[in-house]
Amino acid sequence: MKWVVVCLCLVAAPAFAETRTYVIAIGNNAAPTNTDGEDLGTLHYADDDAADFFSFMRPFSRGAALLTVLDGPSQRRFPEVAAEARPPTLAELRRVIAELLPRFVADRAEGHDPVLMFFFSGHGTRGGVHSPSLALLDEPLTQEILYADVLAALPARYVHLFVDACHAEAVVRPRDAEAKGVQVTGEDVRAYAARSTLARFVHVGAVVATASAGLSHEWDVYQRGVFSHELLSALRGAADINGDGRIEYSELSAFLGAANREVSDPRARLSVVVRPPQMNPRMPLVDLGRARGALRLVGKPALLGEVFVEDELGNRLLDLHAEPGSAVNVVLPVGRILYVRGTLGEVSLSPRADSVLAFEDMRFQKATTATRGSLDGSLQRGLFAASYGPHYYRGYVDKNEELVPVPLEPSPPLPITTANPWLRVAQAKSPGDDRDQDRRVALGLYGSGVGLGIGAVILGALAGQQISIYNGTDLERPASEAQHNAIAFALPALTALVLSAVAVGVGTHYDKRSKRHDPNRLAFSW
Repeated sequence: MKWVVVCLCLVAAPAFAETRTYVIAIGNNAAPTNTDGEDLGTLHYADDDAADFFSFMRPFSRGAALLTVLDGPSQRRFPEVAAEARPPTLAELRRVIAELLPRFVADRAEGHDPVLMFFFSGHGTRGGVHSPSLALLDEPLTQEILYADVLAALPARYVHLFVDACHAEAVVRPRDAEAKGVQVTGEDVRAYAARSTLARFVHVGAVVATASAGLSHEWDVYQRGVFSHELLSALRGAADINGDGRIEYSELSAFLGAANREVSDPRARLSVVVRPPQMNPRMPLVDLGRARGALRLVGKPALLGEVFVEDELGNRLLDLHAEPGSAVNVVLPVGRILYVRGTLGEVSLSPRADSVLAFEDMRFQKATTATRGSLDGSLQRGLFAASYGPHYYRGYVDKNEELVPVPLEPSPPLPITTANPWLRVAQAKSPGDDRDQDRRVALGLYGSGVGLGIGAVILGALAGQQISIYNGTDLERPASEAQHNAIAFALPALTALVLSAVAVGVGTHYDKRSKRHDPNRLAFSW
């Protein structure tokens, strides 16, 4: 029995808990019906916003759902996702939640951390006769439904809410900004907050862009909503201030602040509320170390001024404006021609998967394509006019007590080729490669330990069999042979057992090292 227990202990390899991301992206251009007199027209780019977010997040996710109706131009810009789109209705949203529920439950049972990324772009209503809501095609998505049927329905480790809609704050309510100044007790305030704000959901973070009635922060140049484009620019790596590949709430908030700082017209300036999860304010929104098959643009592009990247279909993928001396590391899709544009001109790229290219190696030429669409003067002059980097970030987070800053420590340089980038592109080393390498080493050592342990069990059993023969005979020759055989089996069994213990011990060391400083490894009990 003792041997069986030892064998089972050795064979039982530890399971690694992992973050498993799921995505729901909703975009609805249609005007709501319950406006209580507000005149809200049809939007142009809410469908593009949702498709863009879905396309970016899908490679990081275990499951993703796109709820939108793509118009003709949008289907041409997003041909790979058009067939996957479902109607943006409350009925379809509830169907998606029902599909995700057993997967979330199974993940929690296996010790994994399911995370939901919930994105909405469209119209919102302030409320009056009707409750504040986000507009869907069939029924409105009210605060009560959002809280009860989405946030409370799924046993998520974390939920990240991204909402771009007029009056969005009335629906999501990251904080109770509209509370009336009346005489109430502290208990009354706590009870009201628990019912009416996200205070009851300590695992939920929210990034909410708002606008007043009749204003929509869409721009023809982006062919997107301004917030959605800035959000995806940040998540692709433009907001990563310390180079660790993880985009946190403080970095996103500071990046959005810099992007909109110089927009002078208050009607065009984006207003964003960023509220990280109370349970872990440093929970990353995305870990770019998990990106595979992508292009990484790295370097210090301050001399290029305001930089933006488009693909051959006209999708604006990224805008950034780096401080002098500030390094960036951004992730971009491959499979299409990309155009990088800055003050020095334009560069066209045909990137390969898992490659890295430095801004310093690019050969810029005079731009051959003109900016499309109508230009609003305030947006054209102001968006991304302020540079973003460590100096801006420090000043920004110092003024925002809710944000927990990331450590600004020098990051090891990425291997960058100095050869002609069009002939050879260096292999990218993503920020998460060291952690993944430690995990692979740990798994290999655990496997070796298990194999050696099983060998020790088998050899020990054979040695025990020879000892039984030795004890059961009075004849000298059989006893001598049994004794010799027992020693011959026992010595390698002992050696294998020692090596097994060493392998497991060293594997445990690498296992712990791979989890060090990982915010996803917080202890949690559901």
